[in-house]
Amino acid sequence: MKLPTDVLLVCWRESAGARLEWAYAEKLITGKDGNRLDPQGQATRAEVAAILMRLLESKAEKAIAALQEIAAATSKVIRDG
Repeated sequence: MKLPTDVLLVCWRESAGARLEWAYAEKLITGKDGNRLDPQGQATRAEVAAILMRLLESKAEKAIAALQEIAAATSKVIRDG
């Protein structure tokens, strides 16, 4: 069974809204002038580049933190035998 287009559109909008909220909470997007989000607007290349850099930096920071935890746990195991 195929969902009606209007149902699919509502689902997509709700999903997109949740993703937008997540991206804002993660500080990947900061909004236009005056801290205003413009989900219907067009992003410039510079804005997209900034979002991608923030995403990569965020992932890198989390990966580094995880590796530091692994290193600390490993050195403890080696030390304690």
